[in-house]
Amino acid sequence: MNTINIPLDKLFLDPDNYRLRSKPQYVQMPDLTDDKVIGTALQQRTFNLVAGKNNIEIKDLVDSLRSNGFLKVDNILVRELDNDKGYVVIEGNRRLAALKVLQKSYNEDFDIGLLAPTVFDGVEVVKYSYQNPEEYLILMGLRHVSGNKKWDRYNQAKLIAELYNKGLSVVQIANKLGVSNKSVIQQQLDAFFAIEAFINDDMAYDNDTSFNPFDKFMIFIEVLLKTKVKNWLKWDPLRKEFLDKNNLQRFYSWITPSFSISDDEEDGFNDSDLLDPIIINHKEIRLLNEIIDDEESLIRLEETRSITEAIEQNEGFTKKKFSKEIAQAEKILRNIKFGPSLLLEENDRFSLNNIKKIVNRILADES
Repeated sequence: MNTINIPLDKLFLDPDNYRLRSKPQYVQMPDLTDDKVIGTALQQRTFNLVAGKNNIEIKDLVDSLRSNGFLKVDNILVRELDNDKGYVVIEGNRRLAALKVLQKSYNEDFDIGLLAPTVFDGVEVVKYSYQNPEEYLILMGLRHVSGNKKWDRYNQAKLIAELYNKGLSVVQIANKLGVSNKSVIQQQLDAFFAIEAFINDDMAYDNDTSFNPFDKFMIFIEVLLKTKVKNWLKWDPLRKEFLDKNNLQRFYSWITPSFSISDDEEDGFNDSDLLDPIIINHKEIRLLNEIIDDEESLIRLEETRSITEAIEQNEGFTKKKFSKEIAQAEKILRNIKFGPSLLLEENDRFSLNNIKKIVNRILADES
């Protein structure tokens, strides 16, 4: 690797940047040649994905560059394109996009603060050469999977899956990325294949174009950690897929928005009819695990669209909760320090008598 200065207009955003993989608008391009990389339309599309609407995704960097100038906090890594076309940024795409925003402002005579305009003539970057795609993946993994600049969990898992698909075992991946806990790599790998099936299911979430399936990654992590739910879906660790397709479609319906059904056929539906998913986040999978074997509770879940109500109606969970609270009450009472100096107030005696009555009633119902 060596440091060089490159004019801003010779630096190109990476259309295959891993940060973009979990955006609904991202489309992976097959046979992405260097000529395609520098195409005007593709560069604009990539900029839109990196910068976000009204540049909201890079506003922090734009403000920082205006306030502080260009500080070399982290290296911008680049790969040289064929035939002297320039360089594609493989690490530092947000900073590149922010610089391009400020260059446009400067060219239109807007204030760019403390940022010296000379940076547009030569941005300091580090030229990086790798022999094969695996080496590039390892570099990205060391920075964004096990490093201190972590991607979101889906993008981490996608990189792990790409290494796995190149023939590396879970142990080898963990060793190359410096991850001591091999089970974490296995969890992310399995969850990636599980969510990919969901993402690629055309019928799973076609009701709502704003729905982002990538946001559900942690739900699939939790599903694979909860034995009852995993078994209900019949997870096959070798094929890395859920085998019970009927239950799987049912589960998909719980984690995606759905339209309410009107009794009047002429009503149709509009945006206001769109209902939130029954299961919103991964923590609710822990509750689902308590009732997944009880069909009556699952029907209740679907009727009320509430995991809380389904749990409250589940006899097994209620008994477990009751036992837990009884044990907690016993622990509290046992830890009270009795002695000659303990003088009970009238309200204390009243509360204790009420506890006694409750206990007697419970025991009487049991006999």
